Amino acid sequence: MGYVVALRYKAKAGGYAGVITWTQFTSGEAFDKWFSSQDEHEIVERGITEARALELADSTPTKCLLMAAVEDHCNKQTGEPYPDRLMAEIRHILSEAQKREAA
Repeated sequence: MGYVVALRYKAKAGGYAGVITWTQFTSGEAFDKWFSSQDEHEIVERGITEARALELADSTPTKCLLMAAVEDHCNKQTGEPYPDRLMAEIRHILSEAQKREAA
């Protein structure tokens, strides 16, 4: 089992700001080396279980997920959205948010 870390994107990450993600490293030292060379993330929790990392990622605010969807489903050169893909992703995000609220 590796060293699991939950990270939150900072404002400089654009549309991904506020999104919590997680990743795994071979050790805390390997994470520290990687983390020192980047500036788009802040640490939410480190040295955690995969289950805890998933729980944290699931706590990402819906508005942050929606902004990330816009970032993902727009043409990087023109800024124009890919409407069908964007709407499908928005529907998915809202459906998952409703499931979380109902639980």
